[in-house]
Amino acid sequence: MLSLHLVENGLSGTKLFGVVETISGTGENIYQGIQSKCKEHGLRLNETFIARGADGAAINSGCNTGVLTLIKADVTCFSRFTV
Repeated sequence: MLSLHLVENGLSGTKLFGVVETISGTGENIYQGIQSKCKEHGLRLNETFIARGADGAAINSGCNTGVLTLIKADVTCFSRFTV
């Protein structure tokens, strides 16, 4: 499941963005699923993400192929995106 935390009409809130089905639970497949869901809605990770959040599981935060590491490699519009 993907959720977004956003400010809309001056109100901050979290909304369900979508459910992503993947062929396996690898960081790369999850990342590709997130990319696909963003493209469905006309969003580009490297232009629209300003923060990220996840639990500390290796699949999310792994330094080589974790989902957040793969997102960080794609996000070039700001320098303080850390994993």
